[in-house]
Amino acid sequence: MISEVATSDAELLHSILGIPDDFQWNESQRHLAASRLRNWVSQYGEDVIREKRRGFLLTLSNQGLENLRNYL
Repeated sequence: MISEVATSDAELLHSILGIPDDFQWNESQRHLAASRLRNWVSQYGEDVIREKRRGFLLTLSNQGLENLRNYL
């Protein structure tokens, strides 16, 4: 279950995937990434995503969310 602390898109991405709040995405990109992350959490669980963080980051990058490859 998504932790209660992570309420905004930026907080969610940071708390689960470690993406900094000031990462170089516009608001639309940040919302899209957070939406995908919420779907993954409901499918796989937060612990699995934390364990396989790099794979989920690569998936986001492959789905067109730019600049993530530089972050990896």
